[in-house]
Amino acid sequence: MTQQKPVTQQPAAEQATGGDELSLSAIPALPAALAPARSALGDFLRAHAVPEELAADAVLATYEAIANIVEHAYPAGDGTFDLHATYTRDVTLTVTITDHGTWKTSGPDPASRRGRGLQLMRSCSDDAEIATTDHGTQVHLQWSCSRSATPDDEQAG
Repeated sequence: MTQQKPVTQQPAAEQATGGDELSLSAIPALPAALAPARSALGDFLRAHAVPEELAADAVLATYEAIANIVEHAYPAGDGTFDLHATYTRDVTLTVTITDHGTWKTSGPDPASRRGRGLQLMRSCSDDAEIATTDHGTQVHLQWSCSRSATPDDEQAG
């Protein structure tokens, strides 16, 4: 069972039984909440010894998703988002970000340096899916963590 805790200023990494899940709920969609949410994810990944390069990609893609929520999901005012991460050692890392706002359908503007967040999320992850409904948006990011055997591994085993 995953423990969830409302987040205000600084989200604390609430971990489920076994410590393989991070669940942050009701994070205010405000710029001040981004760094604490990003830090909680980083702490979770470090605690599970997720390889540094994979962790950096996961934090960057997740930060892009939550920054988009703050900027675009709630044009009429306050809102919240949830962040859920699951790590299965040597198999997968999954991060799901959910908001209850609206979706902005425009893509990159060639005349602007903006509008490339989805490309960034897709480039940083093995799989990125965005699902939108009348009730909000869910961004699902996934990375493969499985190791292929190296000659050193085979000799050691």
